[in-house]
Amino acid sequence: GTLIELTVDGEAAPLADAARQLPGVLKVEPAKDVLRVYAERHGEVIAALVRAAEAAGRTVHDIHLIPPSLETLFVALTGRKLD
Repeated sequence: GTLIELTVDGEAAPLADAARQLPGVLKVEPAKDVLRVYAERHGEVIAALVRAAEAAGRTVHDIHLIPPSLETLFVALTGRKLD
């Protein structure tokens, strides 16, 4: 899926559980003030992530979308890494 990186004004870890509950979310990784979310339908997930952040008392400062690389797609389809 597409990687969505949300930068918030505090710890991102409290948002992880809410993010995992969203439809289309494949994986969630909190790291300090950044929440990394891998999602199938990023357009639908972004608004829900912003609402979850606001509900947790966080303000979203930045959002980055990073499409999957060819290597990521290869690994997902074949289960093998490129060497």
